[in-house]
Amino acid sequence: MKRRDGVKKITILQAAFNPYYAEAFGLIFKLSYASEGKNTPRLEVFADSELAREKEWRIYGAIPDDDLDNVVEIKFREPGEDKEFSVASRVFRAQFIRVDHQEFTYAHGSNELLLLYEFEVSKLD
Repeated sequence: MKRRDGVKKITILQAAFNPYYAEAFGLIFKLSYASEGKNTPRLEVFADSELAREKEWRIYGAIPDDDLDNVVEIKFREPGEDKEFSVASRVFRAQFIRVDHQEFTYAHGSNELLLLYEFEVSKLD
């Protein structure tokens, strides 16, 4: 979803088995399995590359590695916070906008309130 020129709004739902992710600027954004506190998201960000597809990082996530420049983890403490980061030699900024609840209905009909995280991402180079 494009909000204004050069800035993309992304939302990611936090659910069991962590199946959700968002895409912007050729990058994949996925919530880490564990956060460091209540409503403090950690994002795994990686380039949508052949390696990412081969290792199915969209499903399983990616672990940052000093030998790889195409994976980074970003930690947020509160809404409004922004972080600059680099992936595959490109520079970006992500801002944690808000966390909300969204009702999710399972195929068998039961409902559950899940956390929905909203971010804005911009390319800086």
